[in-house]
Amino acid sequence: MRPWIILALVATVGTGCTHTALERRTVKQASTLTDLQHQQVLDNLAAIACNPEALPWHVKLKGGLVQVADQGSGTFGAEFGAILESGNGSKFIPGVSGQRGVVNQWDVDPTSEPEELELLRLAYRKATDPANPEVDAEILKVIGGLSVRFDILPKREVRRQLFLKNDTLAIITNRLSEVEAHISKLQNDITPKKDSEKKLNRDFFDPMTGPEVVAKKELEDRTAVLRRLVQERYELTEVWELVHKDTIAPASVGSVRLGITGAQVLERTRHELYTLDGTGDQKRAVNQPAGQKTLLLAAIEMSLGSYVPSQELREASQRNVGLIAQAEDKIRKLEDLLEKFNTPWLACGKKHDVPKCACYIGRHRGCTGDCHVWVMPDQLGTLREFTLIVLALAPIEKQELFPSRGAAFSPSFR
Repeated sequence: MRPWIILALVATVGTGCTHTALERRTVKQASTLTDLQHQQVLDNLAAIACNPEALPWHVKLKGGLVQVADQGSGTFGAEFGAILESGNGSKFIPGVSGQRGVVNQWDVDPTSEPEELELLRLAYRKATDPANPEVDAEILKVIGGLSVRFDILPKREVRRQLFLKNDTLAIITNRLSEVEAHISKLQNDITPKKDSEKKLNRDFFDPMTGPEVVAKKELEDRTAVLRRLVQERYELTEVWELVHKDTIAPASVGSVRLGITGAQVLERTRHELYTLDGTGDQKRAVNQPAGQKTLLLAAIEMSLGSYVPSQELREASQRNVGLIAQAEDKIRKLEDLLEKFNTPWLACGKKHDVPKCACYIGRHRGCTGDCHVWVMPDQLGTLREFTLIVLALAPIEKQELFPSRGAAFSPSFR
């Protein structure tokens, strides 16, 4: 065989098979992505089913690498007859060698954020114990906290559950009663001071030294407080009506609330504010009420009590576009978790209980022994939706709230 034929054969085989091997291995590695996601979800479900207080784990698959490198070489040696002892003919010694290097790699990032781990634990507890009201209450708190922090209004049904769970109408009613009591007290205190001010104004006095200055300043301060309280009463009544509409009687917007109608509260507030500031225009005495979204978020904040982030954290969060997008996705997925996972769909047991036709099986060795969970073919769609919820609760790109340098938002959605 001629030398150039051998070298051409080596080059052709090496270059012709490399792209085929790369294509095949890329497809094989990519096809494992779904199985990896399902498996880590099922193993966590097994851990939570074994011990509801366990802390889940989660790794984010951020990227991967598939590499195939082929290397081939050919040699050709010859011995001619004049050199050989027999002196008869010549010898040709061809040689061929090849080497292939293959790399399959996933780039993973373990979840270590306490907030994300707690969200994942709630999701897994909801999947393993869908009828537990305590889990639903915790999920509602998380939705409410995210809504207030990022200025995102949750769905009406979720608001209804949140308002009913925390008895928001009673909270607003109590606050209205407190405001009414403060208004009555201030009105009683201000009336005699107005009469005394009229009497003092008839006499000449030094405005820099006389006690009349103190009385007038105190009157102005109390009037300003009264204005704020009257405005708060009006807004509280608006909030009360919206919450009432969301929770009890959606079609009775014009019905009587708290013994008075919204129109009566509006008219009374206009009259009181007109009396306080003397603008001469009752229609402009009341500021434009806040939008329904703002009022409903205020109701959510009142219902959560101390479970509300600080004002500084809220302001910083609402300036970060990336955080807002991720928070909205988390809220929607948590809403789906409350709406779609209220019936058992996951089977739990020991190893000998697992049927042969199970699609996916999760395992965990805990203090009480081995725990197994599995999904049957008719529940594969539920597992898919639950896996998407888990991935949304622990997004790949974590946005920074207070970055040390650079922009506050790096795109994480494709």
